[in-house]
Amino acid sequence: MVTAAITRFAVTAAGLLAAVTVVLVAAYRLDPAGVGLAGLAIVSLSVPLVGAAAARAQRRNPVGWLLLLAGVSIPLAVAAYLYAHAADTGAALPAARWAEWLDAWPWTPALALVPVLGLLLFPTGRPPSRGWRVVLWAAIAVLAAQLLNELLAPHLLDFPDRPNPTGLSGAAGSAAGALGATIVAIPILATAGAWSLQLRSKRAARAAGGGAADPALAGALRLAVPAGWLIAASWWGCGVVIATTGNSNDALPAELLGIVALAAAAWAAIYRYRLFDARQVLSRTLVYAGLIACVLAVYFAVAAVAGTMARDAVSQPAAVIVAVAVALPVQGALRHWVTRLLYGDRDDPYAALMRLGRRLEDAAE
Repeated sequence: MVTAAITRFAVTAAGLLAAVTVVLVAAYRLDPAGVGLAGLAIVSLSVPLVGAAAARAQRRNPVGWLLLLAGVSIPLAVAAYLYAHAADTGAALPAARWAEWLDAWPWTPALALVPVLGLLLFPTGRPPSRGWRVVLWAAIAVLAAQLLNELLAPHLLDFPDRPNPTGLSGAAGSAAGALGATIVAIPILATAGAWSLQLRSKRAARAAGGGAADPALAGALRLAVPAGWLIAASWWGCGVVIATTGNSNDALPAELLGIVALAAAAWAAIYRYRLFDARQVLSRTLVYAGLIACVLAVYFAVAAVAGTMARDAVSQPAAVIVAVAVALPVQGALRHWVTRLLYGDRDDPYAALMRLGRRLEDAAE
């Protein structure tokens, strides 16, 4: 029950933060960069969805929790950046200083957690062998150094002229600021993680060929390996982009692309090879997420339309009533669609029999 509540809260939070991102872009940043950030926040919702399914199916496997944490951190960091940027360019927004602070440390779990730690532990939750524990501890140390830098350095990440609300002064602050240099280790660790996936895949393929391992695991790893190398390549590309343009924001699409690719590979592995034994949990998660998206879309649409014809005191309650009314029939339709997507005709015996009959007729001919 606790795991289900946590994952449900995390998926809801990610969806709401993505919606906030869209609203901020529409209100303050309707340019190609802003629209691109909103698109990345929406596409990245695949990460917490897969993470929630994996965490609920295998609670003690850290891979699902890492994906879930990264999936919530991505829209949080993007929304904070857009909010802080709007306030910095003249919008009268409250708590802008703390938005600037949130535009710092959440980027570490958003962009570095999966490349540095997730690849190394995927999919079992453990390193490939004892020899890889050195890499595991190095990864944890680099992530800790990045968080300490963003939380305790005297100045903010994207606003270096602003003081950090939680920053330290003096020698301690200088030491925290120096920890930012550990970012150069992230591409190296991501490459090591991709190589560990490659080794796992080769071992699983050999074991499956000899009948000593589950062929489904070999298939799942075969899907994940390209995503792992894409993540590593995206971080090396990030260094090239920053060296060329001098702007770390230009590297954001490349950094997020690999993480979304891994989530997509994990989703395909769940669907095709039953990775994490999470197909049933994924179906419920997809229904829940789709329902949230529909309710939010209806709420914002009704609030916008009613707001042009009536006062806010009327438009907001009307939006809530309509959104709840729409959610009831939509839930059944979503459940039917997701079940067909993941299980085929399991809930439609007539369609299954008809398909079986056609296959038998084709075989007889």
